[in-house]
Amino acid sequence: MEDGTWTYILVQEGFAQGCPMSPVLAALVLGKILQEVDSHFRQKAALRHSQGDHMYDHIGGFPSS
Repeated sequence: MEDGTWTYILVQEGFAQGCPMSPVLAALVLGKILQEVDSHFRQKAALRHSQGDHMYDHIGGFPSS
């Protein structure tokens, strides 16, 4: 407040809001994890394709993007 005091609302249910940077930090961590998962599955798809296992999509399960 203008006089230097704080106002607050007691939380009856759920959780109080955390750090506003939490979504950004979570996105950075999840981005790194998803890059590694994507790399793993691309390697598996390449191996299947090289072994002649083209799966139902006829391209070995490679991602579309």
